[in-house]
Amino acid sequence: MTIIDTTPSAQAPPVERPAAEPWATVYTLPDCGMCMMTEKQLTKLGVPFQVVDLDSEAAAEARAKFKAEGLRGAPVVETRDGGRWNQFRPEKIKAAAVAYQRSGTSTRAMGACFGAAPNTTARPAAPPEAGRAGATAGGRTLAHEGSTAALSR
Repeated sequence: MTIIDTTPSAQAPPVERPAAEPWATVYTLPDCGMCMMTEKQLTKLGVPFQVVDLDSEAAAEARAKFKAEGLRGAPVVETRDGGRWNQFRPEKIKAAAVAYQRSGTSTRAMGACFGAAPNTTARPAAPPEAGRAGATAGGRTLAHEGSTAALSR
C-alpha cells in the first residue's frame, strides 16, 4: 500500500511514500462520535491505525468476541502491544502513543517531514439522518445508548 501526500504546496509536487504499518486497529460504528474522537486523537499523536467497521459482515467475529468480553461500547481499540479498550479513553490513547514511540516503529518524524500524519485511513461521510437515535443504516437501526454507541446487531 502506498500513501500519496496531497497537502497543497507551491514548492514541491505530491510525495509518494510507503504506508506505515498500523499500530492500532479501531473498530467503529457509523456516525459514532467517540469513534471519530478516538481516530482524531490517534492521528494527532502520530499513531498509525486501521479502521474496521463493526457494522460490516466481515467484522461479525470481532463483534461476537467483544460482546463475550463485555466490551459493548464503540469504538474498540486494539494495539499491537496487546492493549485493548472500548469507548473514547484519552489516557489509553496517550499510553498507546508512548508505547508506539518506544517500539522503534514510529514514523512520526517522517510524516512531519512530508507535512502529513502517518494515518492511512479516511472515514466515509455518513448521511445526515444516521446521527439521530433510531436512524437506520442499511436497513438496521443504529443504537446509541447515551453517548455510547452500542455494539448491537
